Amino acid sequence: MKTNRDLATSYNCDVTSRWLSLALAALLALPSAAFATPWGADSARSLSAAGSATPAQPGLVYQVNMTGDAAGLPPISRCDTDIFTSGDQCTLRAALQATNSVSGEDTITFNIPASDPGCDSATGRCVINLTQGLPDVTESVNITGPGADVLTVRRDTGGDYVVFNVTPPKRCHCPA
Repeated sequence: MKTNRDLATSYNCDVTSRWLSLALAALLALPSAAFATPWGADSARSLSAAGSATPAQPGLVYQVNMTGDAAGLPPISRCDTDIFTSGDQCTLRAALQATNSVSGEDTITFNIPASDPGCDSATGRCVINLTQGLPDVTESVNITGPGADVLTVRRDTGGDYVVFNVTPPKRCHCPA
Protein backbone atom coordinates (compact mmCIF):
# COMPACT_ATOMS: atom_id res chain seq x y z
CA MET A 1 0.00 0.00 0.00
CA LYS A 2 1.31 3.46 -0.94
CA THR A 3 1.78 5.96 1.84
CA ASN A 4 1.23 9.70 1.52
CA ARG A 5 4.99 10.12 1.20
CA ASP A 6 5.10 7.58 -1.69
CA LEU A 7 2.29 9.46 -3.44
CA ALA A 8 4.04 12.81 -2.91
CA THR A 9 7.30 11.43 -4.31
CA SER A 10 5.46 9.99 -7.30
CA TYR A 11 3.71 13.33 -7.88
CA ASN A 12 7.01 15.26 -7.58
CA CYS A 13 8.66 12.95 -10.14
CA ASP A 14 5.72 13.44 -12.49
CA VAL A 15 5.89 17.24 -12.13
CA THR A 16 9.68 17.17 -12.63
CA SER A 17 9.32 15.03 -15.76
CA ARG A 18 6.70 17.41 -17.18
CA TRP A 19 8.91 20.43 -16.39
CA LEU A 20 11.93 18.83 -18.05
CA SER A 21 9.82 17.94 -21.09
CA LEU A 22 8.69 21.57 -21.34
CA ALA A 23 12.29 22.77 -20.90
CA LEU A 24 13.42 20.47 -23.73
CA ALA A 25 10.58 21.70 -25.96
CA ALA A 26 11.61 25.29 -25.24
CA LEU A 27 15.24 24.46 -25.96
CA LEU A 28 14.42 22.89 -29.28
CA ALA A 29 12.11 25.76 -30.27
CA LEU A 30 14.98 28.20 -30.77
CA PRO A 31 15.55 29.39 -34.34
CA SER A 32 18.48 27.98 -36.27
CA ALA A 33 20.01 31.48 -36.49
CA ALA A 34 21.23 30.96 -32.93
CA PHE A 35 23.79 28.47 -34.27
CA ALA A 36 25.51 30.61 -36.87
CA THR A 37 28.51 31.27 -34.62
CA PRO A 38 31.46 29.01 -35.48
CA TRP A 39 33.08 26.78 -32.86
CA GLY A 40 35.45 28.67 -30.60
CA ALA A 41 34.26 32.12 -31.69
CA ASP A 42 34.18 34.81 -29.02
CA SER A 43 30.73 35.99 -30.08
CA ALA A 44 28.70 32.94 -29.01
CA ARG A 45 25.13 34.05 -28.33
CA SER A 46 21.85 32.62 -27.19
CA LEU A 47 18.41 34.03 -27.82
CA SER A 48 16.04 35.00 -25.05
CA ALA A 49 12.27 34.59 -25.15
CA ALA A 50 11.99 38.09 -26.60
CA GLY A 51 14.42 37.14 -29.39
CA SER A 52 17.15 39.57 -28.36
CA ALA A 53 20.75 38.43 -28.28
CA THR A 54 22.34 38.04 -24.85
CA PRO A 55 26.00 37.26 -24.17
CA ALA A 56 26.84 33.66 -23.34
CA GLN A 57 27.93 32.92 -19.79
CA PRO A 58 31.68 32.41 -19.27
CA GLY A 59 32.88 28.84 -19.55
CA LEU A 60 33.58 26.26 -22.22
CA VAL A 61 31.51 25.83 -25.38
CA TYR A 62 30.81 22.30 -26.64
CA GLN A 63 29.34 21.96 -30.12
CA VAL A 64 27.25 18.86 -30.86
CA ASN A 65 28.01 17.92 -34.48
CA MET A 66 26.43 14.49 -34.84
CA THR A 67 23.15 12.73 -34.00
CA GLY A 68 24.75 9.58 -32.59
CA ASP A 69 24.37 8.58 -28.94
CA ALA A 70 27.95 7.56 -28.16
CA ALA A 71 29.61 8.49 -24.88
CA GLY A 72 32.70 10.68 -24.79
CA LEU A 73 36.22 9.26 -24.62
CA PRO A 74 38.87 10.24 -22.08
CA PRO A 75 39.70 12.90 -21.26
CA ILE A 76 36.01 13.42 -20.58
CA SER A 77 36.48 17.22 -20.41
CA ARG A 78 36.80 17.04 -24.21
CA CYS A 79 33.78 16.23 -26.37
CA ASP A 80 34.98 13.44 -28.69
CA THR A 81 33.53 9.99 -29.35
CA ASP A 82 35.98 8.75 -32.01
CA ILE A 83 39.76 9.11 -31.65
CA PHE A 84 40.32 7.72 -35.16
CA THR A 85 38.45 10.55 -36.90
CA SER A 86 40.09 13.98 -37.03
CA GLY A 87 38.37 16.73 -35.06
CA ASP A 88 35.87 16.25 -32.29
CA GLN A 89 32.96 13.92 -33.04
CA CYS A 90 30.60 15.36 -30.43
CA THR A 91 27.25 13.83 -29.46
CA LEU A 92 24.77 15.35 -27.01
CA ARG A 93 25.67 12.60 -24.50
CA ALA A 94 29.41 13.36 -24.81
CA ALA A 95 28.77 17.12 -24.50
CA LEU A 96 26.81 16.60 -21.26
CA GLN A 97 29.58 14.36 -19.91
CA ALA A 98 32.13 17.04 -20.77
CA THR A 99 30.17 19.86 -19.08
CA ASN A 100 29.76 17.70 -15.98
CA SER A 101 33.51 17.05 -15.79
CA VAL A 102 34.53 20.69 -15.37
CA SER A 103 33.24 23.28 -12.92
CA GLY A 104 31.71 26.50 -14.12
CA GLU A 105 28.84 27.34 -16.41
CA ASP A 106 29.39 25.87 -19.86
CA THR A 107 27.40 26.09 -23.10
CA ILE A 108 26.22 23.36 -25.48
CA THR A 109 25.34 24.37 -29.05
CA PHE A 110 24.39 22.34 -32.11
CA ASN A 111 25.87 22.32 -35.63
CA ILE A 112 24.83 18.97 -37.11
CA PRO A 113 25.37 18.69 -40.89
CA ALA A 114 22.39 17.63 -43.02
CA SER A 115 24.57 14.76 -44.30
CA ASP A 116 24.57 13.13 -40.81
CA PRO A 117 22.85 9.68 -40.82
CA GLY A 118 20.27 10.96 -38.30
CA CYS A 119 19.24 13.86 -40.56
CA ASP A 120 16.95 14.18 -43.55
CA SER A 121 19.05 16.06 -46.10
CA ALA A 122 15.93 17.20 -47.98
CA THR A 123 14.39 18.94 -44.96
CA GLY A 124 17.46 19.53 -42.78
CA ARG A 125 15.54 17.95 -39.88
CA CYS A 126 17.63 15.81 -37.47
CA VAL A 127 16.71 13.25 -34.78
CA ILE A 128 18.91 12.17 -31.87
CA ASN A 129 17.71 8.67 -30.91
CA LEU A 130 18.74 7.83 -27.34
CA THR A 131 19.50 4.31 -26.16
CA GLN A 132 19.36 5.30 -22.48
CA GLY A 133 18.80 8.38 -20.35
CA LEU A 134 21.32 11.17 -20.84
CA PRO A 135 23.82 11.82 -18.02
CA ASP A 136 22.35 13.84 -15.16
CA VAL A 137 23.17 17.54 -15.47
CA THR A 138 25.45 18.02 -12.44
CA GLU A 139 27.09 21.33 -13.44
CA SER A 140 25.46 24.55 -14.66
CA VAL A 141 24.98 24.57 -18.44
CA ASN A 142 23.31 26.67 -21.13
CA ILE A 143 21.88 24.53 -23.93
CA THR A 144 21.05 26.38 -27.13
CA GLY A 145 19.15 24.28 -29.68
CA PRO A 146 18.30 24.91 -33.35
CA GLY A 147 14.53 24.65 -32.77
CA ALA A 148 11.94 21.89 -32.51
CA ASP A 149 11.33 22.11 -36.25
CA VAL A 150 15.00 21.20 -36.87
CA LEU A 151 16.06 18.86 -34.02
CA THR A 152 14.28 16.18 -32.01
CA VAL A 153 15.79 14.35 -29.02
CA ARG A 154 13.83 11.19 -28.19
CA ARG A 155 13.92 7.78 -26.55
CA ASP A 156 14.62 5.12 -29.17
CA THR A 157 15.47 1.99 -27.18
CA GLY A 158 16.26 1.06 -23.59
CA GLY A 159 12.86 1.43 -21.96
CA ASP A 160 11.08 4.31 -20.26
CA TYR A 161 13.54 6.83 -18.83
CA VAL A 162 13.88 10.55 -18.20
CA VAL A 163 15.69 12.23 -21.10
CA PHE A 164 17.09 15.22 -19.12
CA ASN A 165 17.58 15.21 -15.35
CA VAL A 166 18.98 18.30 -13.63
CA THR A 167 20.36 17.65 -10.14
CA PRO A 168 20.12 20.47 -7.58
CA PRO A 169 21.54 22.99 -6.87
CA LYS A 170 22.83 23.33 -10.46
CA ARG A 171 20.81 24.86 -13.27
CA CYS A 172 20.18 24.12 -16.89
CA HIS A 173 19.28 27.28 -18.82
CA CYS A 174 17.28 26.36 -21.90
CA PRO A 175 16.07 29.68 -23.38
CA ALA A 176 12.46 29.72 -24.53
